[in-house]
Amino acid sequence: MKSKPSKKSAKSSKEVSLEKSKPSKKLVKSKLSKKPAKSSKKAGPRDTETIVVAVQVSYVGNGGNAGSGIYQYVCVPSTVHVTKTDTVISYQMTPQTGAEFTFIGLYTTDSLYEPQLSAPLIAPDGRSIEIVHANAVAVLINVALQVQDSSKQSRVSCDPQVTNEPNPGW
Repeated sequence: MKSKPSKKSAKSSKEVSLEKSKPSKKLVKSKLSKKPAKSSKKAGPRDTETIVVAVQVSYVGNGGNAGSGIYQYVCVPSTVHVTKTDTVISYQMTPQTGAEFTFIGLYTTDSLYEPQLSAPLIAPDGRSIEIVHANAVAVLINVALQVQDSSKQSRVSCDPQVTNEPNPGW
């Protein structure tokens, strides 16, 4: 008796699958944090959006895009575009990323006078980091995710793209 072949979807090794997921509830403040962003909303029910960004990091030895070319990182989506106020951006390590890689912080060029980003919150296992983008002012903000490679005792800086549009449609 022959069995029917299973219908499995073939994914390339570079394709990262993103399912709708909720941000981690257990988070700790980053040691690299600064003062929180001012919320752009009044008190009341929160209508927030969460953007999940899958982050894959690997040691490649040569030809990479981080850590003097010895590490490769990919973010999916490659650019985060924020259009709603108080948007949560959740960076999460992919299952393909080795356990030796963990988030240890986040650096940003956000303004100290009118900050748009909250202090980063890191999950206890270091596999996700979240920030809240107030999206009150159109501004260019550079973000650098700090990743620790515990197997090589080195730090890798990954710089995903973040853009924002406070008043879409104007």
